[in-house]
Amino acid sequence: MLQRVNPLLVALCIVLGTLLILQLVWPYQSPPDYRAVPIKTQTEDYSVSIAIPDASTEKDNRNRNKSGNWYDRIISFIPKTLIDHTPEWLIAIFTGTLWWSTRKLWVSTRNTLKHAQETAERQLRAYVFVESHSDSEVHKPVVSTDGQSVLPLKVFNRGQTPAYDVRVWVGARILPPNIFPPARPPQGLKFHPIDLGPGSHVAIDGRLNGPWTEQEREGVLSGVMQIYVHGKIWYIDAFDNRQWTEFKLALPINKDRSFTGLHVCPEGNKAT
Repeated sequence: MLQRVNPLLVALCIVLGTLLILQLVWPYQSPPDYRAVPIKTQTEDYSVSIAIPDASTEKDNRNRNKSGNWYDRIISFIPKTLIDHTPEWLIAIFTGTLWWSTRKLWVSTRNTLKHAQETAERQLRAYVFVESHSDSEVHKPVVSTDGQSVLPLKVFNRGQTPAYDVRVWVGARILPPNIFPPARPPQGLKFHPIDLGPGSHVAIDGRLNGPWTEQEREGVLSGVMQIYVHGKIWYIDAFDNRQWTEFKLALPINKDRSFTGLHVCPEGNKAT
């Protein structure tokens, strides 16, 4: 796996490389030799040092640039300032490496703490789902082709912390299996928010008004169509994060007009 390169080290390498290239482009030459030139005055003779380049020094510089091994040339090209301040350069490189290592350690620690916090929130947060409430004769579904059909459900909090501001919308329709009901509630619907503690539930009903059409009756009895209960739940967990759950359940009707209960559909169920 590719790793990111430290920008500080890249910049340092670029600076050092640039200095080396500049020295290679502009070869090193020895400073001109100084020789004493006597100057006579009316009172006394004295000597002063003036910069007069010696022809032999220039010739030696040209010969040295043309000959000699690469090591001597590179050593001669290194600026004297760089050599004189070698300890400072080493301290700067060490400080940059220490900063880079410390930064990586800080980023790794931050990511570890963030991952641990997210894991704890996933384990402790509320998980609100819809389950069938037809586990007894009291809450058994009531199907009527002429009147109102009642499909009992319960909204259950399976998490370890409370769920706040729970809002539930539920609808019921008769549709073919390959058609999904809408996941949005009708406009103008008023909610009554509640709070659900861990392990608690509240009973709700999906209601389907009749009478059914002849096509719906024949489709349900033949298995071409089914009664679907669908809806959505909105709530806020204990960590102040907004969550939602979309659900879809089906009530298959046998040809003798009997049924066993609501079943979770393989599609149409999503949650955060």
